[in-house]
Amino acid sequence: MLTGRLFLSVVAVLTFAGGAYGQFIKELPEDVRDPKVFGQLVYMMLPTTTSRQTPEGKQEKYGMGSARTGKDGKTLGCYVNDAHKFNSLYKDVPAELQQQWVYDFWHYCQNRGCSFEAYRKVVGSPDNANAVARTTIKYEDQKTFSDMWWRRHYPDYKGLAPFFQDGFLNDAIVDATNVWTDFVCFDNPSALTTIWREELVSRAIQKK
Repeated sequence: MLTGRLFLSVVAVLTFAGGAYGQFIKELPEDVRDPKVFGQLVYMMLPTTTSRQTPEGKQEKYGMGSARTGKDGKTLGCYVNDAHKFNSLYKDVPAELQQQWVYDFWHYCQNRGCSFEAYRKVVGSPDNANAVARTTIKYEDQKTFSDMWWRRHYPDYKGLAPFFQDGFLNDAIVDATNVWTDFVCFDNPSALTTIWREELVSRAIQKK
């Protein structure tokens, strides 16, 4: 399972030249990434769907394949519903850094209560209206965390004009959402996980 494995986080108040963010953000220390979960997410991000052997000795397909790199296996984007190609500098970020980003964004989402388990509880309750909206994170909060993360990890991002930073962050958020929700669907295949995943990805694309 991807969820429920990590518990260690620190709370940081982040301040940049433009002023304080004015809120607490749970940030993952880089030296405590769970290697098993990290390895699973990296495997999901492989450019082609790959086979692996299960503990029972069976072969199964693994990885996102064209859901992340398109039919040609080269065009980075999100292809859950309609094609959403990445046009910002994010598409040129080294794969290793994208992998670290996806893991840390997943961890951030878990700490903020955005998970399939939370969604499933709301769906199964008498008051189950707007289950996705009630168990996700506001886009502006995701953007704040993302801006903090990329400023610290990728100097080229800091040099972008605000308009291009906005596009970069949206691509980064969409990519991370696409990857970690795809793993949840892989680990918990059902119509409900598919509905949840598609809605989360759609909200990220629409900046909701």
